[in-house]
Formats: sequence, C-alpha cells, structure tokens
Amino acid sequence: MAASLRDYALDNLGQPNFLLDGLASRSGSEDPSGSRTTGWHLHGTSVNPIESKDNQFTNGAQAVVGLLPSGELLRTFGTESFAIDETTLAFTVAGEKIYYLKQTGEGLVQLLEVDNNGQKTLIVASLPEFGSGEIVLGDGGSTFLNLDKEFFALQDGSLVALSTNVDSAQWEPGLRSFVLKRGREIWLYDPVRKEGALVYQASEPLGDIAYNQTTNYIFATEGKSIIAVEVDTLERPNIYVLEQVQNPNPKFVVNQDGNRLYYLDGTNLKGLQIR
Repeated sequence: MAASLRDYALDNLGQPNFLLDGLASRSGSEDPSGSRTTGWHLHGTSVNPIESKDNQFTNGAQAVVGLLPSGELLRTFGTESFAIDETTLAFTVAGEKIYYLKQTGEGLVQLLEVDNNGQKTLIVASLPEFGSGEIVLGDGGSTFLNLDKEFFALQDGSLVALSTNVDSAQWEPGLRSFVLKRGREIWLYDPVRKEGALVYQASEPLGDIAYNQTTNYIFATEGKSIIAVEVDTLERPNIYVLEQVQNPNPKFVVNQDGNRLYYLDGTNLKGLQIR
C-alpha cells in the first residue's frame, strides 16, 4: 500500500514535519518495540513509528503527542513511545508541557499537566462531564476550556462562562484576543473586556483558522476556497480568495513571515506564494 500524507507542520526552525499513513501494512504493521503502527513521523532524515491518529507536534517537533482510541495518551520520541496516562478525553501541547483532561474511576473529570520528565501536576480535581472538550491556553499561563461548545475561563478552580456555540478557540497574543469559530462565523473575543466582535461570516462551512501577526490577516478554509481576511478594519475587512482546492477545508499552515502557505489537498502537499 502506498503511503499517504496525514498531517504536516513546521517546527521552530521552519523545517518540515510529516505524519504518514499507509506504510504500516508495507512494513508488517509492527514497529520495532512490538506496538502496532498506524503511521510514521518524518523529521529531517528521521523516520519513526507513530501509534495514534490524533496527534499534535511539540514546538520543537522532535516529539509527537498522540491519543489512542482507548484513551491512552502517548508521547513518541524517536522510535520510543511512552504512556503518559489512561482514560484521556482531550489534550493540548504547550512547549515541553502537556495539558490533558482525564476521566477518573470515580466518574470525575480532572485537568492535569505533565512536564518533559513525566512529572504530573493536578490543576483541577473535578470538572463537569462533557461530550466534547478542548483545552486552550491563554496569556500568562491562563487556562480556558471549551466544553460541549461552551467556552469557559478557569479561575481559581472554577469555570467562568465566556461564550456559547464555540466550535474551536485559539489564543492570539498579537491580537490580545481569542479567535473563535462559531458555525460559519469567525469572531475575536477579548477575555479582559469580555466582548466579542464578528470578523467574517462565511457562505460555506469553515475549516481550520490561523492568524498571522506579520500580515495581520486571518487565514481560513471556506469549503473549497482558501481565504485571507484583514483584521485591521473589522466593519469592512478586505477579503481575498487565495486558492481554489479540490477537497473541502484542507489542513494548511502559514509560515511566520506570512509569505508562504502550505496546504494538504487530499494526500498532496502544495505550496502557495501569498506575498
């Protein structure tokens, strides 16, 4: 079976990282440690097995953190995978630290942090149960949770409601705001003023959203279009269609200079000069 490209990212030096599917069946479906391989991580000249499909690259892209369908959270470094915890519901990576939500045997949901040495710290002992969860880290180590599309700030172990109908959220230090995807709308949300502003309303379903501070544009996929939305003028922003693609809402990444955009159209990785 031919390999197919699953995911793509840039590390801190702008070097490419890839996750591949499909090589497992060609290599006997097993990695050297005996664990089942569902993909491979390519970084420089290194090719290493990855067990899980739900992955995030670390900032340095030397390691990949992934979540198995069973709820086991893994950190893969080189050819070795290390179990961090079980019954994990959601996670996010920040530098060399991992934050994750865990279901306990007593039916509680807890928020924990684990560092690069495997040292765990309990942040919140009990949170409400949820069907879908997202951890978002803000400025100065502040923590926010998106639970069943309800967006909360975590303050002194308690949840403070901020916004509703939130599909995804990401903190952008350059804007001092969150970029929220709410259905077919892109919003900016200021957590200090607790105010939101509509940036863009799409006519097609939205995919990934990324803000680039160099250009002060929000890039997004809208159906089979890759678009750029100016942030300077929220009332009447300039909107550009950068590319028409074959598959709806492909994964993409914009480099720090804001002059190149890479996107994954099906299993094909393509580059686009945008400035």
